Amino acid sequence: MPQITMPELETLARSAANLVAGESSVEQVEVSPGIDPTGDPIYRFTFLIDQEHALQRAGNLRIRLHQKLRDDLLERGDDHYPDLQIIDRNDWEQRWRA
Repeated sequence: MPQITMPELETLARSAANLVAGESSVEQVEVSPGIDPTGDPIYRFTFLIDQEHALQRAGNLRIRLHQKLRDDLLERGDDHYPDLQIIDRNDWEQRWRA
């Protein structure tokens, strides 16, 4: 399986989010590798997206963004599953304080 670097994954994620949600709504993107409960490799994508400016409603945005990331990863020969989290500004600022 080809290795995609974290900067490449962040670029991939931002590009997908800009396409699906609209550039003016995508504020921040973070990616980290992980393992799902069954032991399979995943990438955790966390997005700070301004829902008031997004082109899609939250549920549809999540589905379309997941599909786009999954397709992009498979196109690159990477079978990591994308785990998405779309959060608001308050949650973004609190995410590391638990």
